[in-house]
Amino acid sequence: MRHIGKIEFYITNVCNLTCEQCNRFNNYDFRGWQRWGDYQDDHAEWAKKLTLDSIVILGGEPLLNPTITDWVRGLNRLFGKGAQILSNGTRLNSVSGLYDAMHFDIDGRPFEEKNWIGITAHHINDIPQHIEAIHEFLQGPVRDISSVDRYNARQVFIDKNDTIVRLWLTGEFGTSSIRPATAVPEFHHLDTANRLSLYNNPPELAHQECGFATWKNYHMIRGKLYKCGPVALFPEFDQQFSLMLSDDDRALLNSYRPLSPWQDDQAHDKFFAELDNPIPQCKFCPTQKQRQWQPIRPVTKKRGSTSPFD
Repeated sequence: MRHIGKIEFYITNVCNLTCEQCNRFNNYDFRGWQRWGDYQDDHAEWAKKLTLDSIVILGGEPLLNPTITDWVRGLNRLFGKGAQILSNGTRLNSVSGLYDAMHFDIDGRPFEEKNWIGITAHHINDIPQHIEAIHEFLQGPVRDISSVDRYNARQVFIDKNDTIVRLWLTGEFGTSSIRPATAVPEFHHLDTANRLSLYNNPPELAHQECGFATWKNYHMIRGKLYKCGPVALFPEFDQQFSLMLSDDDRALLNSYRPLSPWQDDQAHDKFFAELDNPIPQCKFCPTQKQRQWQPIRPVTKKRGSTSPFD
């Protein structure tokens, strides 16, 4: 058994908001989501090989995944512990069975740390709406326990059943890996209108202060383990949006190989030995000097999406 502090189970590209500079590119009309049942065997095999301190379920907007409650209960059962659902909060009261899923146990036995929901607000003006939605979701009486919480949330609410919802305010995003092709000098002689591209940096430099690397945000997607979110999503984003890249860069983008739970011990040993090292695909991400922080507003609702905040 190997031990990893945290794995982020990324279950959907779909989001109902367009937060500029989203580091998993969900501000674009990025399609695709994962049914729990399609990958539960892979996750069951991982549970035989890994122990975790923290299970995080995210996207995209995870509450837009139609099988979100299956994900919660399935991961609870396999890993014997609670999960964090990280959400933009706009669909908190629109998911049937979500509250009950927060109280799932394993054959009547309690498991380590309960499930909880973390909501990230992107503008201070949205805080009152989020608090109203949280009170609607929880079952009274509801208490604010922010002063004793260990996650540094802005506010933390707990109800009579010990259901917890944490609320953060994140009003800025740093520059993401996706950039307009017009910003790429080598493409200036070509028609770059409405085209997207990536960065071209020394991999070690881009890796130095990368948030995914610093916080060890390893990603599990479709039953396979990736070093980070961007390297997992680059090929899929390219398929949907046809990034403007050289032939060599497109080959490099598609050359990364995640780890399957079914691979042999030698493959696992090599993957984990190199997990925290820079990889060639780091070149596609911005350096710290290029990563400018900017307000997320305006956050707009995507066409056709629904939100209780409309």
